[in-house]
Amino acid sequence: MEPATLRLALVHHPLNWYAQSSYHDLRKKLRGHCNAIFSGHEHTATISTIRDFGVADNLTFEADALQPHSATEVPGFSLAIFDLAADSVEITPFNISRNNTIDLPLIKECLGGFLNWSETIPMAS
Repeated sequence: MEPATLRLALVHHPLNWYAQSSYHDLRKKLRGHCNAIFSGHEHTATISTIRDFGVADNLTFEADALQPHSATEVPGFSLAIFDLAADSVEITPFNISRNNTIDLPLIKECLGGFLNWSETIPMAS
């Protein structure tokens, strides 16, 4: 694999959804080659730092649902901005209102770097 400062994996299903026969090898390869793994389908936003013996640390992002199954669930997504110079990633969650609007000024502010971030965590090496 070519050298890179940042390697991201985007997978549709969370790793624990894959068949047992492929799960361990897939997890090992992704964790060994990626700084961060993004997945969907959990309907609850979580961010974890994974420390796996013999494998580099990495971050796991599980996404909110844009179209939840239940009317009581709030649709949402997160914005992740990786700062390679500071070796960190800043995460800001967003909810979509029932009238299908989001806070666009807040997103622009995030991208401009003028927000008190909701959470800043160190990037996995």
